[in-house]
Amino acid sequence: MIEVVLATATVGVLSVAALSVAAGAARERSSAVSSLVAESLVHDMVEEIANKPVGEAPSAPALPIGGLFGGLLGTSTSGTQTGTTADGLTAGRLAFSTVRGYDGWTATPPVENDGTPIAGAEGLTRAVRVTEVSITDPGGPEASGSGLLRVEVTVSRGARTIARGTILRSDVFDELNQ
Repeated sequence: MIEVVLATATVGVLSVAALSVAAGAARERSSAVSSLVAESLVHDMVEEIANKPVGEAPSAPALPIGGLFGGLLGTSTSGTQTGTTADGLTAGRLAFSTVRGYDGWTATPPVENDGTPIAGAEGLTRAVRVTEVSITDPGGPEASGSGLLRVEVTVSRGARTIARGTILRSDVFDELNQ
């Protein structure tokens, strides 16, 4: 009788261990698939942006006659345009004609450039940041007037970044490729 109890306990312990290993393998597979999807999302966005011209730098807004705060509150000079179609509907990224237009763009879940959700990307966020940087220090802080743009694309799940891609673009590149 003791042998049966010991054999049952041993089989139970081994079953729990096997299930634990199987669960860990499933988590690893899920994490690997998530990383592949994230890398693909970064690559696709970087490629899309790299094929756009840099565009003109936004000009500084003129001060209104009413003073510094008379009319400037609520004015945005960032490139977070959404664009609209002739019927007034949002056109998504299709409206972005330049690299600068992507600055501040984000989507949760990530979508195609026409706004269609991407299968398998549920729970992820894809974001773009475009910063004009110094030619001598492109990894450094913002430096206006250089014409060199650093484009950073990130894909994250919650607060954790899963994938990141960075490219540099300038209007000189656009002129060479015309």
